[in-house]
Amino acid sequence: MDNTGLDFSFNMEGLDRNTLLREAAKRLDILGAPLGETDSMLPETPEGRLARELMGDTVEFAHEPTVYKISDKDFLSRTLAVPIRFTQLTRIYNFYWVYFPIILFPKRGWGFKGLEVGIEFEADKPDAHIQPKVHHILPEKKFQTILEIKGHIELRLDENLQFELQDQMLEANIGLASGKLEGRVNAKVAGGLGTVLGPFIYSMKRAKIDHTTPEVKKVFWRINGKEFFQDDDVPLIVIVKVPKEAKAVKVAAAMHAYRSFSYANAGFQEAVLQLPSRLRDFFHSGLPVEKRTSWDITPWL
Repeated sequence: MDNTGLDFSFNMEGLDRNTLLREAAKRLDILGAPLGETDSMLPETPEGRLARELMGDTVEFAHEPTVYKISDKDFLSRTLAVPIRFTQLTRIYNFYWVYFPIILFPKRGWGFKGLEVGIEFEADKPDAHIQPKVHHILPEKKFQTILEIKGHIELRLDENLQFELQDQMLEANIGLASGKLEGRVNAKVAGGLGTVLGPFIYSMKRAKIDHTTPEVKKVFWRINGKEFFQDDDVPLIVIVKVPKEAKAVKVAAAMHAYRSFSYANAGFQEAVLQLPSRLRDFFHSGLPVEKRTSWDITPWL
């Protein structure tokens, strides 16, 4: 999933999160037990109990992605002329708005401090010229500063089918804006999917956004910063262009969510320092929760 040096911060290959937490919990119980206790007599310590509760963390891609084909009718329905550039682009490609909803369920009231998500599109044939390409994405780091100030931005798709600010004066006035971000992460398209051209409101919590570059068949986001809690919506949107020769497209998705280990109490943090290095590394890396899935989006093309 790498085309600008971005990849998952922790390698979960061959690892099972619950197995690691189960082992850590037992070792934490042993560390906190009175001398002379045997395995069968070990009482559960607060540290061991917390490690077991963390096994309830869950991240999910909510359901299949929402796929909407962008066509001439999106312009015509708004009594707009179809841009020449759009006509040129669509001679070779079909363009789709694809929204990937995710569900976060962190246990014990802690949020996740960061998310990493990789999405890859694959055509039915291996030929390079038939492969779909990521054309544009949200969130995009060029809007990060405005999102930090306002908490939301009003966007539209331009004639190149790239996201731009509805009011370009926002960029000029950014230094004059102020305010504290509040509210949930959400994405709303005014009037339904038939008006994906915008304007629509895109909202997101304060976060540091990084991502790979477009025009390849993969995209990878790294979103760190303010905590993401249960029921938060992290709106991941891709404008993907699919060569008209492609008759079928599949999507593979992978996600890691990371805890903030510093939120644990001092006793727990000290106890973790006594664990074997592989378990210490796992805790200090944010106890990543992994989810992988795939879809065949051909029926929506």
